[in-house]
Amino acid sequence: MKITVSQCGGRAPVIASISAAPPTGQTAFGVGSLVSLTAGVTDPDNLTTDQVCATGLNQTITYLWKMIGQPPASTASLNNPNAAAPSFVADINGDYTVRLVTTDSTGRSSIPFDQKITVSLCGANAPTITSISPVSEQLAVGKTIQMTAIVGDADNDTSCAAQGTPHQALAYACRCRSCPTAAGRP
Repeated sequence: MKITVSQCGGRAPVIASISAAPPTGQTAFGVGSLVSLTAGVTDPDNLTTDQVCATGLNQTITYLWKMIGQPPASTASLNNPNAAAPSFVADINGDYTVRLVTTDSTGRSSIPFDQKITVSLCGANAPTITSISPVSEQLAVGKTIQMTAIVGDADNDTSCAAQGTPHQALAYACRCRSCPTAAGRP
């Protein structure tokens, strides 16, 4: 009696890559960006190209993602650690590291695969006011005073624009912090 043993059905899934895609129109990640993850995963038992399996076994693959590294004050978490393509929102600049382990329907697991994603400060900068001044030098009691302000936002500078960070619009609001009182009005 001759018994032939095949490796077909006895191999674990293989993770070739993990990709992190920046939001549409951007080339890098900034604070507040949605980081969408995908992985290139195959189970050699589902293939016939290596001639180990005469027919593919159609084994299903399950995913287990973990956030194994992130900036110290970050509270970011994966939206669905068992999804084929989970995501998270980068809440602080710095490096985030995700780990993926896949398991096939026979219970064999892949070697863990780690991927680092770097997030820049773009998107997290507060606007700065350089100056505020009246438009006209003719100030008079009872007249409306039109003011102008010079405001900047580092998120709108060329380094963030080069990463594809969308230009941020600024809204203005002002109030008189210390107004004189006249005729009983504050």
